[in-house]
Amino acid sequence: MFFVLLDHFGQTFFTEGDSPLARWMAEVGMVATPTFVAISGMLIGFLHRSRGADFQRMRVKLVDRGLFLLLVGHLLILGAHLTRTFTLRYTFITDIVGVSMIVQPWIVTTLRPRARVWIGLVAYVVSWVVVESWHPHASLLMAVKEATVGSRDQAFMVYVFPLVPWFGFDMACTALGDRLGVHFVKGHPKAMARLMARVSLCGVLASVGLLAAHLVVKALAHGGRLAGAALQLAYALTSVSQKLPPAPAYLAFFGTAGSCLITFWLIAVVRGWIPRATRVAAEIGQGSFVMFTLQYYLFYTLLFLVRPRLPAAGLWPIYLFACVFAVAAAAYVWQRRGGSRFLTVGYASLVEWRRTAASGGRRSDTLVPGVTG
Repeated sequence: MFFVLLDHFGQTFFTEGDSPLARWMAEVGMVATPTFVAISGMLIGFLHRSRGADFQRMRVKLVDRGLFLLLVGHLLILGAHLTRTFTLRYTFITDIVGVSMIVQPWIVTTLRPRARVWIGLVAYVVSWVVVESWHPHASLLMAVKEATVGSRDQAFMVYVFPLVPWFGFDMACTALGDRLGVHFVKGHPKAMARLMARVSLCGVLASVGLLAAHLVVKALAHGGRLAGAALQLAYALTSVSQKLPPAPAYLAFFGTAGSCLITFWLIAVVRGWIPRATRVAAEIGQGSFVMFTLQYYLFYTLLFLVRPRLPAAGLWPIYLFACVFAVAAAAYVWQRRGGSRFLTVGYASLVEWRRTAASGGRRSDTLVPGVTG
């Protein structure tokens, strides 16, 4: 969430155009998306493995939360953008997470982890094949392509997270969460940290390899040894800046950065280094939807409107700290007071009512307190 705040603060505070600070914040902030999606997939895989039979009950709550993100959350976040451009042509990362929360719980109970990795990889590769081979001209088809697989020359959507490649990445991450759950059930938290450390090391090696390939592509470009289209595709696939749709280099580099952060926090929890900080971080993380929504209104509505009147642009670190503190404190208070119980469309209650009616009026105990984050 901090990386999200850093990126969006740079976009809305530095309005003078090509600001080096804004570019730096945007580049560092790119850690957020792959980490966000990876945690979403890992959490579902982890809960499936660690909760056992209880996971079947939790699926209802996950579906309810996913529907909330798609139906209510999307509109709440969209509202913050209407002060800048009045259009509905947006999809957000929360939409990807919402779809995953609805579909992935069923997938993890149906397919083995290895199969999920392969299907996720195939979905990702196919999405890039479609991106490069399908070039529709009709507006409706352009919208379908950009929303599902993405496009390197986005022409219809204002901003879009393509579903298929991100869903494939999320699915592959459920297998990692599954393995973490195995170690957790066995009571081996150190093995969890070692697993994440190995994943991070593999990511570093992959990032180095893709960076080397990118340098070779740039050298060939100057030498004119590749055809234009092939060169452009190779350049995009090996570029860490190719986010939408996400290139392998982008996922490897920034996903590894997120993996390293997760590894650090696992080690910190296992060794008890900063127990209070980890507890506070957990509370804030579980209130991440509130934090994510509020920051849009703070940056894209309030800061966008008052920025021309703010004195001393050089005081941006103070403004950034105030913004981060405000939304983090709001998420913390929200979570401590049980606000997440309001993030529902009533699906869980409907299922409970139907089960109660089917059991002759006896209240069912098949629902767990739920996923609070």
